[in-house]
Amino acid sequence: MYEVRAIASFDHHGSRKVGERFTVGNQRQAEELEEKGLVEVLGGAPEVGSTSTTSTPGELLVDGNAADVIASLAGLQDKALLQSALDAEKAGKERKTVVEALEAALKAD
Repeated sequence: MYEVRAIASFDHHGSRKVGERFTVGNQRQAEELEEKGLVEVLGGAPEVGSTSTTSTPGELLVDGNAADVIASLAGLQDKALLQSALDAEKAGKERKTVVEALEAALKAD
């Protein structure tokens, strides 16, 4: 398994947003997505049982520059993910524009 970070929004086993980190099955898949300009390969996924800390989906959502994070919220309706991201942002960088965008997304229907 290889960990990658989306550098463009696209569909790969679900919608992938800019800045989102996810794993692909093997190196070949990671390289193909990279060649298409869709992802940055971060390396092999952590081994099961490793002691490295694993980021939550909310933390991954807000791991990027503010403009990319805000752009990745477009159309996102998963309230649990949005709340997790808001909690992570408030516990971390606490960027005003990101917090406001997350709060607005949580209030949207």
